[in-house]
Amino acid sequence: MRVDVQHHGRGRLLAAGPASGGVGDFFEHAVDALRDAGWSITTLRPEERGSPFLAAARLAIRHRRALRGSDAVHCEFGSNDLGVFWFAVLASLVRRDCVLVAHDVPKLALAPGAALIARSSRLRTVVAHRLLSPMLDPLIRRYVRRRAGAWVVFGSAARDLWRNRVRGRVSVARHGALRTSGDGCPPSRGEHVLFAGFLGPSKGLDTLIDCWRRVGSRTSLPLKIAGDTPAAFATLVEALREQGDRLPNRPQWLGAVADEDDFQRLFARAALVVLPYRQSSAASGILVRAMVEGRCVVATRVPAMVDAITPERNGVLVEPDDAQALCDAVERLLRSPGERDQLGAAAAAAARELFSWRGYVEGVEAAYSSACER
Repeated sequence: MRVDVQHHGRGRLLAAGPASGGVGDFFEHAVDALRDAGWSITTLRPEERGSPFLAAARLAIRHRRALRGSDAVHCEFGSNDLGVFWFAVLASLVRRDCVLVAHDVPKLALAPGAALIARSSRLRTVVAHRLLSPMLDPLIRRYVRRRAGAWVVFGSAARDLWRNRVRGRVSVARHGALRTSGDGCPPSRGEHVLFAGFLGPSKGLDTLIDCWRRVGSRTSLPLKIAGDTPAAFATLVEALREQGDRLPNRPQWLGAVADEDDFQRLFARAALVVLPYRQSSAASGILVRAMVEGRCVVATRVPAMVDAITPERNGVLVEPDDAQALCDAVERLLRSPGERDQLGAAAAAAARELFSWRGYVEGVEAAYSSACER
């Protein structure tokens, strides 16, 4: 657990977020932006070992005075950040004005009931996912939806999906701008096709492998797949990897890329970024990384993409699970380096307009006001 405190003159904010991962990186930048706006912040990050529920409970007990005495409580999490999610549940027991910044609505949190116990053995994992999760997940999600003071989401599509579930208590924040690698090249001179992000069934990796079976043999560019695999999806990903290994132009599975500069450089050197998501959060840091680097993006019509991509102007959109449409788009762009450059330049211009930390701060401050009124 890490706790940081910095004092300014705007108000006292207790902010909880993950210590690692894409949302963890975003949260660190978000805290800096809020401090620059004048907030005095105590920052909490739950431990990532053992039971997420117990880690959250220890954090809430240890910082109960700050939890009660802050002007606002800010909890930022993705669907896999169960320690922060459970801290948000416990904080909402204490006060009705907690603001929850949900990166993955409407999915919200994956198996929160399973997080009640540490999954240190196969038996405990089975009990957590087969017994606790089905029994408790609906109740936990329903409670936190009703109890939270306000919600923050990233885009109008997510707001429209979520508004009825939380009775209008939802604000929109912009995704903050990420820095470029400084080591980019035009997409026409890119070195690989890239998929990046955590690996799971919602990401459409099976559609991607099916597409690469048809397209990969007709290009000299490699397909690079970068991202961590949650334990729950290890069997699925291993099966897809075995399928990919039988292809003539085998995908390169990079795993999690820990170094931030190396990860961003993958985008900067990509000829094409392919994101065939079946579902998506409203805040796709992967899409933001691609757009700020001026990459040509082929993606599916899911909330994060439709909010940022104007089809055929700054990217290409296809329907989820449509392998043929994905193949057609990827093959067309691989054969058209000039079109890749045109779409990539438009993506970079759109990123400068869409993504800003000022927009993020304005969105969460509107939620703070709404929560306090409640």
